[in-house]
Amino acid sequence: MSNPLLELRNLTTVFPTGRGVVQAVNSVNLRVKPGEILGIVGESGSGKSTVLLSILGLVPYPGQIDGEIYFREQPLHRLPRRAMRQVRGKEISMIFQDPLSTLNPVFPVGEQIREALRLHGVGQGRRPHWLFDRRGGREKERVLEVMEEVGIPDPQVRYRAYPHEFSGGMQQRALIAIGLVNEPALLLADEPTTALDVTIQAQIMDLMRRINRERGTGIILVTHNLALAAEFCDSIAVMYAGRIVEHGPIDQVVKNPQHPYTQGLLNCLPRINRRAAKINPIPGEVPDLVDLPAGCAFASRCPLVRPACRSAELRLRAVAPDQYARCILYEEGERYTTEEEAWKTPR
Repeated sequence: MSNPLLELRNLTTVFPTGRGVVQAVNSVNLRVKPGEILGIVGESGSGKSTVLLSILGLVPYPGQIDGEIYFREQPLHRLPRRAMRQVRGKEISMIFQDPLSTLNPVFPVGEQIREALRLHGVGQGRRPHWLFDRRGGREKERVLEVMEEVGIPDPQVRYRAYPHEFSGGMQQRALIAIGLVNEPALLLADEPTTALDVTIQAQIMDLMRRINRERGTGIILVTHNLALAAEFCDSIAVMYAGRIVEHGPIDQVVKNPQHPYTQGLLNCLPRINRRAAKINPIPGEVPDLVDLPAGCAFASRCPLVRPACRSAELRLRAVAPDQYARCILYEEGERYTTEEEAWKTPR
């Protein structure tokens, strides 16, 4: 079995505030194998994006990161800032969810892609930076190559275009080009299709899948769309209130969800083959991360809640081969009812 490309051990990220400490990420353990696509799914505020920012050391002040982060067995959590800058954007790249707030409006798109290349001294064929001519001929050649690769038409013309001259889908392709220009081993995608229509969303996801297959690039996809993750990912981690509540191969988790929260998320999806099926939203709201309740954070919204849920210290337990869930029912050796039975049972 190959060593993991990325490994998180007890990753915890907190934000001190005037009201108290926000526990954005709480003891997260994850592994990403080379060439694997891992999905991180959950509601807004569950800590998904903060996990990605923590990996790259981009958590804004006054955020504090604890735990261990290993990339190719290299301890990123111990690297000095200068060394971390060499990893960020070259070995690990990130695609942000809002192109308009990420792309600089006053510079041509091609120059922004080229800047990512120049920062790491990597040109076509990974030649040393000193081999480039003063006009950056080889740099530009590599930029045009990656623009064509991500599906930006007429790269020679689009190189000099500004972000506002690109459509939303083309802006997202430009961000992907920035992320890919240095041929990273790991790509972090934070809701890359949120602002796009369904057709463009499918094109972007097909592009990322092709990149994964052709280059063997590992991908972590953060999304609130469980259906999208089910179609695109190899494995999935379901997050709630900063913790992973279920983790496993995508087929197992989707076909046989073992945590009530995962069951609830699946029950929110419309199903074409069940015309009379009712969409049942999860009642209640995500708890305040400054004042998390004792025990299971999902207890106030769970259809299977019991008194012990509000005090028990729960751990991820194996519920099937390679599948794990954090729930009192596995602490007590019980099994869940079906998804439909669980969410139709009155509390």
